[in-house]
Amino acid sequence: MTPSQARPAAAAASASKPPFPLAAQLFRLRALIVLFLLTVSFAAMSSSFLTGANLTILVKHVAINAILAVGMTFVILSGGIDLSVGSVCGLAGIIAGGLIHHGLVLRSLGVVVYFHTWLVIAVAILAGALAGAFNGALIAYLRVAPFIATLGSMYAARGAALLISNGATFPDLQGKPDLGNTGFLWLGAGSVWGLPVPILLMIAIRDSLCSSRNERLSGGGCIPWAGTSAPPNSRACACPKSSSWSISSRAFVRRSWA
Repeated sequence: MTPSQARPAAAAASASKPPFPLAAQLFRLRALIVLFLLTVSFAAMSSSFLTGANLTILVKHVAINAILAVGMTFVILSGGIDLSVGSVCGLAGIIAGGLIHHGLVLRSLGVVVYFHTWLVIAVAILAGALAGAFNGALIAYLRVAPFIATLGSMYAARGAALLISNGATFPDLQGKPDLGNTGFLWLGAGSVWGLPVPILLMIAIRDSLCSSRNERLSGGGCIPWAGTSAPPNSRACACPKSSSWSISSRAFVRRSWA
């Protein structure tokens, strides 16, 4: 290689390097840095902050949002956004509470059907999945913008929850032994091997959704990222437009299921 050829190559190599690599790394890790500083600050203010009991309570409270975040990850990776996640979660909770408190009232037959606890849970999950499927259908097939579609479904789910509960809440979800609908509180207050159930559910849902092969392409083996560039240290996945719309639809169903 001649000196005249070496100079452009060296200039291109130097231009590709970021001017402040340390600042770029710190910017990428800004969330972890803030979390570390908050942990140090709270630990300095209270000696009981880093105890096992307090950390378990913190993770238990975070578990609900973490479960929702796992499903939301697929929506964001597919280039969408979901504004209805909180309202759909509330609707599923209201349905579960209503089935435990009042059962399914069949006025035409004059009977009230009370479901078993696990069937109540299945009905609540199905309600969330149907809401996600509705959002996915609007976005994938009717080409409605995700922001507009989920904004409308947010108000629809919130209104449906208020209509079902008549604006009230269901604070007591213990159920009745004679009706076979007890044990619902175990999901939020129970523990297995000393670990709260919400934490175990968070881990199980994360592993089941993130290890699923439905979002993997046949050749690349990775989840397609929205946009034209892949994140650092990852493989870019190319897929047809129809595939990306299908992935978006499945992602909204996964989010609501979670």
